Amino acid sequence: MMLTTLPIPRIVLLALAGAMAFSLVSCISPVGIRNGGRITKVNKYHLNPDDDIKGRAADKMISNERRRRLHGAVSPAEIEARQGVYFTVFWKTENPDSPATVRFEYIMENTVDTIHVKETEVAGGSKSHVTEFSVVADEYDEHGVVLAYRISVEQNDRTIADHKSYLWE
Repeated sequence: MMLTTLPIPRIVLLALAGAMAFSLVSCISPVGIRNGGRITKVNKYHLNPDDDIKGRAADKMISNERRRRLHGAVSPAEIEARQGVYFTVFWKTENPDSPATVRFEYIMENTVDTIHVKETEVAGGSKSHVTEFSVVADEYDEHGVVLAYRISVEQNDRTIADHKSYLWE
């Protein structure tokens, strides 16, 4: 018994290839903006004025960040008041005309059972934004360092972007 193969029309092959490509693309999550926004990066900087970094800082960015945070602090009390943890959040939105709320939730070393919250209102007008949060002075002295955090961006009563640290549950 001899098997013969029939030629498959070119249009059928193109239709099958198109269906396969569509199914593959629909399984991939987009890298760009989802839900109307995204957090592109979060920089965390721990400022300890007692830390002498002059001999250790091979990276100029670290020493410059320290100088920027301590700029204008003259007395030891002013320098001590700036000790703490700083978070810089870079985020984007698809709807630049609407105001947004950036919410920073965090858990600290000495109050692990409490979730602390800070919010900042951001006016519309730009697609790209930079928002800063700081845990300094008395709050830092009493509760310790930030162990875990979650940052979310809300616009028009819905969350458009969020970012969690590794330890956030």
